[in-house]
Amino acid sequence: MNGLTYKGKHNYTDFKLILQSLSRPVLPALRKRELVIPGKHGVYDFGGNTFDTRAISVLLQYLGASIEDMRLEFRDAAAWLTSSAYLPLTFDDEPDKYYLAKIYDPVGLESLRRIGKATVQFECQPFALYVVTSAEDVYLDDDVPLDLDIWLDSGDDYTISL
Repeated sequence: MNGLTYKGKHNYTDFKLILQSLSRPVLPALRKRELVIPGKHGVYDFGGNTFDTRAISVLLQYLGASIEDMRLEFRDAAAWLTSSAYLPLTFDDEPDKYYLAKIYDPVGLESLRRIGKATVQFECQPFALYVVTSAEDVYLDDDVPLDLDIWLDSGDDYTISL
């Protein structure tokens, strides 16, 4: 089952919401650094562009026994999706990566009898981060993602074996 986990909860196992479609761009947009001069063709581009936030849209669907069940399930999901901070968002097809995400746009609910659909747009930091469990040992010659926090001053005894 293709789905997502946000704030430690899965769309299907926790809310019975089916991930219908997903728009996840491969690369976020660049933030423009340019100057437009009135009466002049084109722009002055200063280069050195940085990446903007990444928008990931998902369509969640619910099939319930009644309209009341559907509304109740989407209200629970709304509480789940509400956050004031960027939190990890993981997709089932990439369990080794996560995005720091939050929702700014309103989430609308389209309903027809007992079927409901809601489009959710996550605003994410530009790059996916690696999920590395703390149970894994990191050795001197291992490949380590650049954004991984490794504490070398934890007070543990270190041994070097050749």
